[in-house]
Amino acid sequence: MPCLRTTYRQPAFSLLSVGRLPIILLGIILPGSLFGQLLEFTVNNGLPSNTVYYILQDQIGYIWFATDDGVARYDGQSFEIFTKQDGLADNENFQILEDKYGRIWFGAFNGDPSYYDLQEQKFYNKFNQPWLREIELNGYIRQMATDEKGDLYLLGQLGGLAQITHYDSVINYSFPREIKPEGISLYGGEIRFLYIDRELPIPLASNDLGKVYPEIISEPRSNFSTSKTMDLPSRGVTLASLIGGRMVRYWDQKNSEHTLKKFDFPDSIRMINLAEHPDLGVWLIHFDGIRFYPWSSIESQHQVAPTSITALPGKTPSHVMCDSDGRLWISTLGDGVLLKPNSSLSPLHEQLNLPDSPVDIIPNDSLEWLFLLKNKQLWARPQGVNQLLLELPSATYYSRLIRGIAPSHVWNYNRQDLTRIDLGNGVSRFGSYASSMVEIPEGFILGHSGGVLMLPYDEFSSPIKGSQYVPTWPGDYRRGIKKKNLVFNNRAYSMLPITVDSILFGYQKGIALGSINTGQIVPMNPEQFMGKINSLIFHGDAGSQDWVWAGGDEVLFAFSQKDTVWAPKPIIRNTKISHLLCAGDSLLWLSTNRGVITLKVDLDHESIDYLGSLTTAQGLPSNDVSKTIRNEKELWIITKSGAVSIDIETLLQQKNFIPPTPHLEEIQLGDSILPPSTPVLEMSRDQTVVLKTAPLFFGDPGKLQFEFRLSQNGPWTPSNTADIQLVSLAPGEYNVEIRTVLDNGNASLPLAIPIRVRPPWWLTVWAIVGLIFLLALTFVGAIRWRNAITRQRAQNEIRLAQMELSVLKAQMNPHFIFNALSSIQRFVLSNDTKQANEYLTKYSRLTRMVLNHSDKTLVSLESELQCLRYYIELEALRLSHRFTYYIEIDDELDPAMQQIPPLLIQTFVENAIWHGLSPLPGQGVLELSFEKQGNMLAITVRDNGIGRKAAHVRNPRKGQSKGSQITLDKLSILNETLYHQQASIRLRDLYDDEGRSSGTEVIFSIPLAM
Repeated sequence: MPCLRTTYRQPAFSLLSVGRLPIILLGIILPGSLFGQLLEFTVNNGLPSNTVYYILQDQIGYIWFATDDGVARYDGQSFEIFTKQDGLADNENFQILEDKYGRIWFGAFNGDPSYYDLQEQKFYNKFNQPWLREIELNGYIRQMATDEKGDLYLLGQLGGLAQITHYDSVINYSFPREIKPEGISLYGGEIRFLYIDRELPIPLASNDLGKVYPEIISEPRSNFSTSKTMDLPSRGVTLASLIGGRMVRYWDQKNSEHTLKKFDFPDSIRMINLAEHPDLGVWLIHFDGIRFYPWSSIESQHQVAPTSITALPGKTPSHVMCDSDGRLWISTLGDGVLLKPNSSLSPLHEQLNLPDSPVDIIPNDSLEWLFLLKNKQLWARPQGVNQLLLELPSATYYSRLIRGIAPSHVWNYNRQDLTRIDLGNGVSRFGSYASSMVEIPEGFILGHSGGVLMLPYDEFSSPIKGSQYVPTWPGDYRRGIKKKNLVFNNRAYSMLPITVDSILFGYQKGIALGSINTGQIVPMNPEQFMGKINSLIFHGDAGSQDWVWAGGDEVLFAFSQKDTVWAPKPIIRNTKISHLLCAGDSLLWLSTNRGVITLKVDLDHESIDYLGSLTTAQGLPSNDVSKTIRNEKELWIITKSGAVSIDIETLLQQKNFIPPTPHLEEIQLGDSILPPSTPVLEMSRDQTVVLKTAPLFFGDPGKLQFEFRLSQNGPWTPSNTADIQLVSLAPGEYNVEIRTVLDNGNASLPLAIPIRVRPPWWLTVWAIVGLIFLLALTFVGAIRWRNAITRQRAQNEIRLAQMELSVLKAQMNPHFIFNALSSIQRFVLSNDTKQANEYLTKYSRLTRMVLNHSDKTLVSLESELQCLRYYIELEALRLSHRFTYYIEIDDELDPAMQQIPPLLIQTFVENAIWHGLSPLPGQGVLELSFEKQGNMLAITVRDNGIGRKAAHVRNPRKGQSKGSQITLDKLSILNETLYHQQASIRLRDLYDDEGRSSGTEVIFSIPLAM
């Protein structure tokens, strides 16, 4: 459509009321009248542009759209946009065609063809496909067509023609200057051209230009800008027309006959395009609408009349496509894409030949049916013949007709008026608002904002005749009518008389039972909040009073004197029920804000099952449904946007619709993208795989849910998205199945994807064999290592025992014994028997403790401190208390519980006293500290003696003292056996501020042991 390239943008998503379309029933379009709505897709929904030239459904099921700003592909949930950056030859494309090899071709404005390979999921153009560079066309691509062999023909705007053979070679055709082909026909291996001649506006010529069929269309050629040619091999015909004209050439290829067909439409209409369905017929596309012509009429009549007309006021359609499920897609120039869903609905006023759509319908004994129309007229239909009765003061979507006690009386109430209709004498009007109403022999009862009101007939002061008016009550009762308030302060939204005296009232919080005689209305379940009740009916066709149905805002239940059956919450979630209708004992229809819901009920077994719903996605004029009426085999549905009719059997058959199998678009394995044609997906356990699928379901997306399972007999797992993510699969073979499920439980055939999860390398056969061999080696090595450790431990124990004996000998060396005995002798000679006795006592205790500690690996800190105190005090007595000592213990340490090696620090205490403090001319100080540092015990021995250098000058020795060396060796053994190389010892010389020696510090660090 190159002559119509202006873009009109109306960025909106709306539901467009339309008049007539082909009936679409169970996937088959039938010519006839259709009422419903068109779903509109625009740039707001994902289209690249609102100017759409062409629509195509490929063999997989995707819907493609050619626009002036790229190509879009729709999978039922979202649009995927392709442009020149993705491989298109041009962003503006006028036609889409799929060849027999699964390639989608695009007719570009710049004349360069490109195609998308469905198998490879890749675009090809002249830059990545060399043979496309050989194509020579003039102007934009006017037409694309394929023949029986699969060859593709591309016709350029100015006459260039290229043939792409089925083995991908290119043949370019040239024409005489006076010939400008505007269309091509391919049939029986012969190419025929539709070309322009001043005398012969639409002749067909063979490919050798030697044969011309000179039928002349009477309309002047100068009025037309271009032409259209379509081959229909399945029917053996070719259609050719002038865009902007009114005539169509019908060429019977089988019989080599050609005639002119005049399509019947007004003179003011000019064609824009033709579209066809091989089984149904032809759509003639014109400004402001579409007309459908069935094949039966085209093939048998010279002047063809349409069987359905779709009016599109203010819109310019460009193409029509009927998808595999019978939905009608309409592209427009400036308004996006329109979708007419499947529907078997008919507009009720057209079906019954009424002048307007009904807002309420009730049966009548003598007149069969009463219809209150939007135009305020009341019609009857006795014996199938329409009869206008009268016109009411008002009629709105909220108007309700109520049968009176007398057969000739009917009540009508809405938000403006209350009127009583005498079918023989006219209308009596009461100005009021009523939310519900019922007539009883004593008068009538109304539900209104103040509660419930009863007006008895015997209190009317004078009869009301004709259209006399009574002021709105409560107010001035100039006509003498007295109201009788029933004792109830809640507005009643529904009423159901159950006995002569009793009435059920549905109100904001549930159900109440009222008595006419007492005027009392009492809630039936005051302690239980049920919700707003808008409709009350008896169960079953016969009006059995054993069960009563109650429906309202997110509430539906049936109750009897003995039991209550509640509807499952998922059925009524976010649902406002305005009306209930029973059909027999097993069917229940709900009129709701979400369309009409069909339920299967079995009150004996307390079951309520969902069968399906009828919404705008199936052609309902509006989801806001006020009432549903059964007329034998039909269901009449009144919505906010009009009333429709549907066959009940057809409605129930919709439950059998099976959604299409999901299509696998791609496999995302970690950071890699794999094609959907991957035979078996192999992966490791630590990898995450995402299976991206497309539903290819173009009905109501809210009704569709995805499910998957890992094995054929495994449980189904619901998914909120079409992308199924699998994480941490155990090693093994899987046959993952993905399906879609409608809200009525119908499921598609599953999409099967084989997956093999490789075991980790350590679970492979070679790894297991190697592991067994390694374990055997490890076991042998462990035994040998254990034996070596045992021998080493025995040797260490022997060495430790020897070291402990050496320590004992070092502690009790002859020099110490000699000094101790000399001190005792000195005390005796000086007659200081007390000091001699004290010294001898401490010496004996020290000797006993040393002997007790010598055979132990660990002793308590408390016991070791006592041993140190005995020794230090003996040395202090010997040196006449020329030094003092201090022992400091960290508060976090428990000396009784803390364990340390025995006689570990005694040698360094001895060195501090003998070599550091004893030569000191002044008073000496010996400090011992025990501090917790994390999980280590820090032991510090510090003196203020002469220092190690001065002590070495006074008493030069070769090498380290024997006692110190024994201690270091013992510590080394403990590191190997007990402390795991964590114990350490550090010696440090101390100096004062003037650099003179001020003592020695020894720091032990051993792990805490309890």
